[in-house]
Amino acid sequence: GTIVFDVVINDSGDVISIRNRATPLSPSVVNYYREQIRSKLKSTLEAEGTPPSRSQGTITIRITRG
Repeated sequence: GTIVFDVVINDSGDVISIRNRATPLSPSVVNYYREQIRSKLKSTLEAEGTPPSRSQGTITIRITRG
């Protein structure tokens, strides 16, 4: 399955929102990946220069059977 998250970050590098688009995957799977993204972004983002007040983007996760 595929999960697409819309992510919004503020000028301090803090995660404002992580929203998923429609997906056939279970809410528990979606929540797991949402929290993984939140954790990774929180620990790696650092503002440089003069960033815009809000930045947004998407993160796509494709899950396959191994």
